[in-house]
Amino acid sequence: MHVTSKPIIEDCKTLLFAPYGYTYEGVEAHFVEAKLDRQTNFWDQVEDFKWLKQTKSPNWDILPEEQRAASWEH
Repeated sequence: MHVTSKPIIEDCKTLLFAPYGYTYEGVEAHFVEAKLDRQTNFWDQVEDFKWLKQTKSPNWDILPEEQRAASWEH
């Protein structure tokens, strides 16, 4: 995902997150149109309303790179 503010979860478990990686012709124009800054991305700074401790919530993790889609074509 690509987000310009910290994502928030609540009442969730075993979520995995990865940065937005889909590319196609015109993707840059779509980012501009959506007013998404490519330089600002908080995809890995998830806040959990059910985990208020200073440590990272056990309810989510980062999807390992080797498990991320290398291609979106079928």
